[in-house]
Amino acid sequence: MAQGFGYEAFVGVGRESTWGTRVAPTVFQRIKEESMKLNQSQVTVPTLGHVSAFRSLPSRRFVDGGFKFDAGFNGMLGLLLADALGASSSVDAQVAATSAYTHTMTAKNDTPVGLSVQCSRDAAAIGTAYDYEGCMVESLTLRQGNEAFLECDVTFQGQEETKQTEATESFASFYGIDYTMFSLTLGGVAQNVKEFEVTISNTLATDRGLLGSRLRPEIGRGGLREVSGSMLVEFDAVTEYDLYRDLTESAIVATWAAPADSIESGHAYDLAITMSQSYVEGPDIGVKDHGPLMLPLDFKAISTVAGNDDISLILKNTDTAII
Repeated sequence: MAQGFGYEAFVGVGRESTWGTRVAPTVFQRIKEESMKLNQSQVTVPTLGHVSAFRSLPSRRFVDGGFKFDAGFNGMLGLLLADALGASSSVDAQVAATSAYTHTMTAKNDTPVGLSVQCSRDAAAIGTAYDYEGCMVESLTLRQGNEAFLECDVTFQGQEETKQTEATESFASFYGIDYTMFSLTLGGVAQNVKEFEVTISNTLATDRGLLGSRLRPEIGRGGLREVSGSMLVEFDAVTEYDLYRDLTESAIVATWAAPADSIESGHAYDLAITMSQSYVEGPDIGVKDHGPLMLPLDFKAISTVAGNDDISLILKNTDTAII
């Protein structure tokens, strides 16, 4: 074994067929940082007769954490988006007889079976990789800044950590999603946007410790799914601020469209996120300097009474399916 270095780190993810039963990673991703970890402790039990603690037992045991990466159209992004929205959320279809495929993702009530996440922290040097099993997507944030790739920030709740042999990584061809591809409409009106982010939060039932085991039972939903976000737009009309003043329901559509023919002639990479029923919240219209007036807008997306239409996504790439 030898000193490990962060530049050798990567993650791999595999879809489990039985929750909590480890599978080898099949989709790999270069990352900006990761925070996956095992949580446990030795719990002291107060007992009369001593000032010192002299009785203890192991706590419950679980894993959590996540990772950040610059998103490309192929590979990891589609897998995580689909799992963030629920079980069997993606419908995959080839576009005619071409190399292009569309993946239409809609929100679902049921959670997916789960993911096994492998973190290689320079495994060749330190002697092992670590796998985190039974992982459910707790939150996923897409964040677009200026002069930047689209950042994906995902967190998980899971069951167990095991030591494993490092998988042989095979990264998807990277066609990066970046700020030059971005456009957004709010209430059907195109906006001049400086910053944008959207978060899918799954309220998971994480506190499910049962007698007979230190490990969590299968994690399910513990509350409502929340879809929220923020944007910073130029304050060039009263229309957007009036959406807040009047609490008017409006659609938000964020799109990243790659240059024409980027897949092949007549077909380009594309990601579109639609939140048809959204409300703008809490803008600060104060003036702070001499420059262009900016309007920071928070938003929250909700569903109709039919349910599960608070958010939908269409990803067009060259992956034949979302695993």
